[in-house]
Amino acid sequence: MEIILVLIFIAITVFTLHTILNQTPVEYKGSNKIKSTEEREHKYKNDGSKLLAGIITAKRRCWKCKKSTTVISIRLFNSIGRFEIDYKPKILYGVNDVPSTLLKKIQERFGFYKMIYNHTQKQKLIANTCEFCGSLQGDFYLYDEPDGPFFNIYRMKANVFIYDKDGELFYHEGK
Repeated sequence: MEIILVLIFIAITVFTLHTILNQTPVEYKGSNKIKSTEEREHKYKNDGSKLLAGIITAKRRCWKCKKSTTVISIRLFNSIGRFEIDYKPKILYGVNDVPSTLLKKIQERFGFYKMIYNHTQKQKLIANTCEFCGSLQGDFYLYDEPDGPFFNIYRMKANVFIYDKDGELFYHEGK
């Protein structure tokens, strides 16, 4: 009986450590699910295009002008540029080299997602800015603060998708 309890304790400990280690952000955050429902629903279209990215939208109160501004998060489903996707989607943030074709497509609808100087990190990054005053909406506050709009990003679904067909990117609205 004691052996069984010890084995159960070890299994729970290993599972907990595995979960914690898989949620540690490095350059991007990734989903712990191998294939999300979201990806299965949108991965392939009948026209031969492939799902490249999903855009998750949220609202946030700007720290400077106090107006409610839209912010976005990008979930990559397929590799592009230096961002290699193996078996699980990646959330992009804190980067300065989103491939220009993808960034231009994103900026068609979300012009506030752009290259801006981050005084805290002392470098230029591609990030959300306020739609009204242009102030940087910092990634730390969006992703890492418990009341940030993307704190539970792994449980959020994209509502706009970008597909690639023969090198041409196009939008598709989610369900």
